[in-house]
Amino acid sequence: MPAQDSTSYLLTPEQLANITDYSLLARIAVHGLLPGLHRSAYPGGGCEFRQYRNYTPGDDLRNVDWKLLAKHNRYYTKIYEDETNVNCLFLLDASGSMGYKGTRSPCSKLHYAATAVAVLAYLALRQGDRVGLVAYNSVGPDGLKTNRFQVNVPLSGNSDQLYRLSANMQRLTAQGQACHEEALNYAAQKTGGKSMIVVLSDFLEAEDRIKPLLKRIRTAQNDCIVLHVLDDDEIDLPFDQTTRFCDSESGNSVITSPPQVREHYTLEMETFLQEIQRGCREAQIDYLRTQSSQDVANILAAYLHHRRSSYSC
Repeated sequence: MPAQDSTSYLLTPEQLANITDYSLLARIAVHGLLPGLHRSAYPGGGCEFRQYRNYTPGDDLRNVDWKLLAKHNRYYTKIYEDETNVNCLFLLDASGSMGYKGTRSPCSKLHYAATAVAVLAYLALRQGDRVGLVAYNSVGPDGLKTNRFQVNVPLSGNSDQLYRLSANMQRLTAQGQACHEEALNYAAQKTGGKSMIVVLSDFLEAEDRIKPLLKRIRTAQNDCIVLHVLDDDEIDLPFDQTTRFCDSESGNSVITSPPQVREHYTLEMETFLQEIQRGCREAQIDYLRTQSSQDVANILAAYLHHRRSSYSC
């Protein structure tokens, strides 16, 4: 039998949740579960050659220069102009509700979403894309309510960009309210041309406000992905005893008996999910729903497989 990868034990959701260095986490996830998917999630449609780089296991074999292999006995991968210089901006919701960690999840929604950012940023940077990050809520770095972003890492393709994103995400705290409008308007202003915007949020109580904003991004000719992150508890309300539920953003609370309201709650949740998905569909935006108990690497692998099948070089 083949030897087991020495890092495989780190790839369970429980183990990934214990890693706070997102740059390390991204490398573990990519090398362990995403072989062959490090090409940009926005591959180009043209084939104008730009440069060579050293072959990395998992590269598309169609881009290997076999003549150079025969001549130098080394593998090189061709990089094409339309596969480079893509701006990839991540919009990460860091509001209070994203700090929730339920009874069946190994980590909070914010940690889970930040893990997805790290993995996708690592993939994009390896392709030669420029990546940036905006983590948004209504609380600024000084702790006061403000329209500023908690984290704003400008777009860059430098070799240390993943470490910069990781360091900033490590100091994130889930607090305040989600200022979706400010974040999406900023993204529409700062990106242009061949750009991809990745929005990661639970979108709680935002199903009506988010749709026109998403349409604006697509109108600006940006490609967009919505990663809808929820906790298992939010899907099915598993509690059995009378419980006080607190709104982590507004501070309001209500005491109720979950068994008595579960049927109505699940119907409302299904309506909410359909509204978010419908808004993305109408705006021609890719939608992926995930739960923080699920393996983020496998989910992203399945998504990127689907996305690669939509484009060809």
